[in-house]
Amino acid sequence: MSASFAGSMSQSMIVFYTMAPLVFLAVVGMGLLVFGVVARRDHSFASSIGAIFAFIIAARLIFAAPDGYVFGGLFFTDEFTRYSDVLILLGGIGTLLLSIDFNARAGIARFEFPILVMFSVIGMLVMVSAGDMLTLYVGLEVQSIALYVTAAFARDDVRSAEAGLKYFVLNAL
Repeated sequence: MSASFAGSMSQSMIVFYTMAPLVFLAVVGMGLLVFGVVARRDHSFASSIGAIFAFIIAARLIFAAPDGYVFGGLFFTDEFTRYSDVLILLGGIGTLLLSIDFNARAGIARFEFPILVMFSVIGMLVMVSAGDMLTLYVGLEVQSIALYVTAAFARDDVRSAEAGLKYFVLNAL
């Protein structure tokens, strides 16, 4: 985005465009969660496709954000954060594409998995754009909490429950 365009924007519009990808992913994640709970059947495939499309739209929103700091320097965007954000979103898309078949074969295909991946990606995006240590820590916790649950996702497998518990205790220390 050009400096003259960013200079003519009001501060509230800069905050809006900077935070739009994260807010969009959080709203879509909550919507997919409600959709999965309300639906009577398993919609793991539909949730995965919805999350993939949300990642694509979030990648487009990332390029609309102007360079600069918001919230008093807690959060910032520049060319490097855009590049890193797109790589993270591509990693999330790859994870979901690879997990569709694997989860079905392993018998753990549930609608929650793409939502957990989505919230983990949100935490990664916050960490990349963190302007201070507190914001970095908040992003790390958002990512970690989703990954705790993902580690213990196979509820019927004792090793999966043990892995989730060990991951949680190790990170708590």
